[in-house]
Amino acid sequence: METPQQNKENAGDVLLQWTGKPYAVHERTKDWYVKAGVVTVLVGVYAVLTASWTFAIVILLAAGVFYLLRDHEPREQTIEILRGGIRLQGVFRHWKSFKGFFLKITPNHTELHVLPISWREYPIMLHTGNADVREIRRIVSEHIPQLSDREESLLDSFIRFCKL
Repeated sequence: METPQQNKENAGDVLLQWTGKPYAVHERTKDWYVKAGVVTVLVGVYAVLTASWTFAIVILLAAGVFYLLRDHEPREQTIEILRGGIRLQGVFRHWKSFKGFFLKITPNHTELHVLPISWREYPIMLHTGNADVREIRRIVSEHIPQLSDREESLLDSFIRFCKL
């Protein structure tokens, strides 16, 4: 069994390459912070009133971590579509390790989702940046099927909706 780093010599020519962020950076207004603060306080009060001390601590820690990371900007990642597979940040994964892909088109950006066969591996999710989405679809669909009926997960939709 090959690891993702092995078999780089069989990766083949680069068919398409671009850089993109791994997740969206949302603009949060003052209203968003006020609403998030109110929800945090209400959930915290509920945790204290129901004597759920562990839950109260988790809420406090989550709010603190979110506050500390509020200005974090994700690093751009380089993705290469090769004849033999996909290379993301220098790590090669063969086409045989993927079951399919789909494109999530939002008003602000387009995301490429490539799903692994194994549940132990992480799916690849990357913004397409300034790359041509039609070209990405054409090249990737030559190697793995496009899952047109596939949507983003409920958790991803919730994160996008809440601008987390």
